[in-house]
Amino acid sequence: MGAAVKHHRLGASSAHRWVNCPGSVKVSELYPAGSTIYADEGSLAHECAEQLIKTGEVTKKHQTKINRFYKDHLELASGSADAGQMIRTLEDYVDFVIETYNEQMAIDPATLLMTEQRVDLSRWIEGGFGTADVVIVRTGYVHIIDLKYGKGVPVSATDNPQLRLYALGVLDMLDPVYEIEQVDMTIYQPRLDNVSTDRMEAEALYLWGDCTIKPAAEIAMTEDAPFMAGDWCIFCPARKDCRERTEYYLALEEYKAKALLKPEEIGVVLKDV
Repeated sequence: MGAAVKHHRLGASSAHRWVNCPGSVKVSELYPAGSTIYADEGSLAHECAEQLIKTGEVTKKHQTKINRFYKDHLELASGSADAGQMIRTLEDYVDFVIETYNEQMAIDPATLLMTEQRVDLSRWIEGGFGTADVVIVRTGYVHIIDLKYGKGVPVSATDNPQLRLYALGVLDMLDPVYEIEQVDMTIYQPRLDNVSTDRMEAEALYLWGDCTIKPAAEIAMTEDAPFMAGDWCIFCPARKDCRERTEYYLALEEYKAKALLKPEEIGVVLKDV
């Protein structure tokens, strides 16, 4: 798969977790870091998509790399996946990117399209950085588009901290030149036919970064950062051993036992109806 991708302790992709559960940052480091076949598949798809956006085709070398990957992981798509299928799956996403770019070009011929754009987040997260899949920018406006190749969990752009962080990094880099006022952020999940877009004013995005992200990042880096269980636990490395999560679900079961009828109780009620 090539060189490993470096990640910051407070990565944009895990922001939903560490903003809500700052303690998860330190405890996650007790678990071995490593990639999964699904993450590796996603990396191949992102490389493939970037080539399609830039040149309209995928190199033979990369196609061979994809085919070899699927040959080594027959459990994915029952062994029927290959480079051709990945390219076909990405076609609608690539068309969306190009169409969005052309729409903005019609407004401003100086519109720029950037792929795999590294952004600096250190204004809000010490040493923080991220990589935006697609950035389309013109005077007064920017559109961030994020490809999700996974099909396990639908992802929404609405209130999505990962997208917002990418947008903040783009604003910090380009706003002085483009005087950006409006930001669109899109999640495109081709294997689930899931496309969603959220819109924010640049001023509101800066406020979110200053008032939510910066203090959350500072708390997450402390020794006694608090824990909080919720839907963000799903991808936490410590989720199976986490005391906070266990207590959360035990409390939920206790509540259900008090609040809800048992099957035998329902039977008695129905018999009397």
